[in-house]
Amino acid sequence: MTDDTALTLTLQNPLVLGALILGGLVLLMLFAVMRSAGKSAQMMEPMARQMWALDQRVQSLSDGQQQLAGGLNHVSEAQASSQKHMLQLMEQRLATVTEQMNVNLHGSAQRTAIIPVQVTPTSGFVSKFINAGEIQNDGVELFLSADIFTKQFKWKTDINWSKNRSNVVSLAPGTDRLLLRNWFNVGVFAEVGQPFGNIRGNAQARDPETGTPLVFPNGRARWNNDQLLGNAQPDWIGSIRNSFSYKGFSLNVLLDVKMGGELFSATMVKSMNYGVHAESLAGREEYLFSTMILGENNNERAGNGLFGNPYGDPGRPKGRIYEASAVGVQDADGNWVAERDAEGNIVYADIWLSPQLYGYDGLSDQARFVYDASYVKLREVVFGYTFPPRVLKKLKNIKHLKISLVGRDLWTIYRNTPQGIDPESGTTSGNGQGIEFGSFLPTRTVGVNVKITF
Repeated sequence: MTDDTALTLTLQNPLVLGALILGGLVLLMLFAVMRSAGKSAQMMEPMARQMWALDQRVQSLSDGQQQLAGGLNHVSEAQASSQKHMLQLMEQRLATVTEQMNVNLHGSAQRTAIIPVQVTPTSGFVSKFINAGEIQNDGVELFLSADIFTKQFKWKTDINWSKNRSNVVSLAPGTDRLLLRNWFNVGVFAEVGQPFGNIRGNAQARDPETGTPLVFPNGRARWNNDQLLGNAQPDWIGSIRNSFSYKGFSLNVLLDVKMGGELFSATMVKSMNYGVHAESLAGREEYLFSTMILGENNNERAGNGLFGNPYGDPGRPKGRIYEASAVGVQDADGNWVAERDAEGNIVYADIWLSPQLYGYDGLSDQARFVYDASYVKLREVVFGYTFPPRVLKKLKNIKHLKISLVGRDLWTIYRNTPQGIDPESGTTSGNGQGIEFGSFLPTRTVGVNVKITF
C-alpha cells in the first residue's frame, strides 16, 4: 500500500544522530561484556556479610586477635578468588566478542572501466560504451556480532558499518570529464581527480567575498551554470540487526542507515513550477492582495515610489523574495559582485516577486532542489513461530513448520528529503546516481511467510 504520511523524526544534525547510534552500540557491547561479569559480582554479597560478622567480633571480643586474623585471611582469600573468577569471565566474554568482530580494509583500482562516451548524432547514436579509465576505490568495513543472552531467551546483535570512496584517476585519452546521467540541466559526472558521481548544474550566483545571493534588477535569481551541487556517494552506510528468540517464537528487527550523499529532485522542480506543492503556496495571498486589491506595480513592490522616492510601505510582504539578496553588478575584472554604496556596504535588495516567477527560477537555481540523501529506516521486522516436534507428530510427513509475519520499509525514522521523496530513489540503478524524477512514493509491505520441510 502507498504511504505518503510516514512518521518522521527530524534531527537537525546528522552527526548528532551518528554519535547517538555509535554511543548506543558501545553501551550495548559493554552490557554484553558485563552481564556475565555481573554474576561474579553477586559473590561479593556473602563476602560483605563475613566482613560485618568480623567487625562484630572485633567490637565484642577483646581477646579475639587470633579469630580476627583468621577472619581477615579468610576474607582476603575469598576476595582474591572472586576477583580472579570475575576477570576470567570478562576475558571469556571479550574473547567471544573478539572472535565475532571483523575489520576489512580494502583498496582497489578498476582499470578499463566500462563507461559511455558521447558520439555525434549524425551516426544514428548518441553514445557508445568503451573500456577506458581508472577508478580507485578505498574503504573500510566493520562487522561486529555479540550474543547478549544465550540461554532459553536468546538475544543476538549484528552490526555492519562501511565507508568507501571512489575517485576517478583517469578516463579515455583526451577526456577529463564524462557525463554519466543528466536531467533538467543537471548532470552526474566522472571527473579526473574528483570523487566519482559529482552533481553539477545551475546555482544562484553569490558575492565572492560575503556569499550574498545575487539577483537581477527585477528581483529574479542571477545564476551561474556548471556549478558543483554535491556528490551522490554517501559518507558511510551501516545496519543493526537484533534477533530475539524464546522457545518457538522469534523476532528479527533490522535498521538501515545511510549518512551523507546528495540527491537532486526533478520531481520537486516540476511540482514548484506547476504550483502543486505545498511550498508553492507561500506568498500567494500577499501577492494577490498587492496586485488585485492595492494595484501595486513591480516598481512599488521593489520599494520604489513616485519621482524616485522610497515606497511608503516597504515592510509589508508582497509575494516571494530572495532573503538578504543584492543586485549583482560587475567589478573591474568582470566578476559579478553585490552592489555596494559609497562606503563599501552591501545594498540589500527587497524586491518582491510573484510566487509563479519564484517557482520558475527553480530551473535557473537548481541548487535549491538538492537535498541531503541521509536516512535511517526500519527496514525489516520478522515475527515468527516454529512449531515444536510434539505438534509435528500429529502432522504426517512434516519435519519442520514455521509461520512468520514479515514487514519491510515500515518506518522512515530520519530523512531530509521533502515528504513523498524517497532518499533512495533515482532515475537509474547503474552509474549516474544522484538524480530523482517521478519516482514512486515510499511504500511499506506486509506479508506472511510459511516454511515447510517434508
